[in-house]
Amino acid sequence: MEMNLKKVFEFFKSENRFIRAMAETALDSGNQNISLKSDPLEETTKNPIIRNRPLNYLGWLGMFFAVFCWGLSFPLLKIALNEVEPITLAVLRYTISMIPLIIFLIIKEDYDRISRSLKDDFFFFLSLGLVGITLPNLLQNYGMTMTSAHLSSIIQASGPIFTIIMAVLILKEPLGVNKVVGTAIALSGTLLLVTGGGLSLGDSMFLGNFLVLMSAISYAFSSIMSKKILDKYDPLTVATTSTFLGTIILAVISIFESPFEKVPEISLYSWNIIIILALFPGSFALLVWYWILRTSEVSRIILFIYLIPVFATAIAYFWPGEAITLSTIILAALIICGVATAQYERKNMDRDEDDS
Repeated sequence: MEMNLKKVFEFFKSENRFIRAMAETALDSGNQNISLKSDPLEETTKNPIIRNRPLNYLGWLGMFFAVFCWGLSFPLLKIALNEVEPITLAVLRYTISMIPLIIFLIIKEDYDRISRSLKDDFFFFLSLGLVGITLPNLLQNYGMTMTSAHLSSIIQASGPIFTIIMAVLILKEPLGVNKVVGTAIALSGTLLLVTGGGLSLGDSMFLGNFLVLMSAISYAFSSIMSKKILDKYDPLTVATTSTFLGTIILAVISIFESPFEKVPEISLYSWNIIIILALFPGSFALLVWYWILRTSEVSRIILFIYLIPVFATAIAYFWPGEAITLSTIILAALIICGVATAQYERKNMDRDEDDS
């Protein structure tokens, strides 16, 4: 079985040799030290000129494209959930989104390396898929059946705060003044937003907000898990492998939610939304983000992430026509300011380490 897979893999790569040749030529023209066979983060770390290169117009356009796609995903999810069951929607979305990711990974990597990663760290990738794909999508999709798209995007924006908290508790990262102040501000805004000013377990809106918050915490925990494996594999391999395994778990769980016979009953309108969700926020935005990381350090582009709830809220206002209150805007600004304050310290620490 493995030999047959290897033959298919090598055939696919040989058929795409023209694509690889063009890509290698483009990369070589920019810098001789970068290769599609290398780890982009490792290479950009070795070469400070590449790593610190400012974004050109294509980089700016690419980042706006990525964050717009991720912001668009919240209103689209809300609309699709009106017809499609939460787990079924997640399975269909990620099954389709895996196709471009796998193709790109096959072009970039060799079969032996991918096979070895699955053999050596299978259970770690399986755990990462469970925490980074299965659980957060279960929680978020079910939560969004009870809350709005713009609130979901704002709550998800608090995710980096939980990553910082876990990094301090688990990875023993230093806790400075900015982290403490920023975390306190962002958590306060998140708590007020989730509870809506009151705590009622019987309130469906509160329950939906709480489930979305749990999904943000799950994403944060997966980020902590990823730090260890990213020392061994490049981000694309980690993202594709964990997404693949997480989608398989979702597919198994979906059997208990809704029979597969209902899938053909999904309307063409919902199928269009599912395909857009799969290809743009799921695949293309991730690949664009990965491409930009090749030449820009994270601290230079992290501010773009704060635009996701801005785009999501603006889109949700017009489509599907959600009401945006002044208090929501104020709390959103509070959360984003808190996250930015907490991450500002981390960015300075990274620069200090580079200087030393």
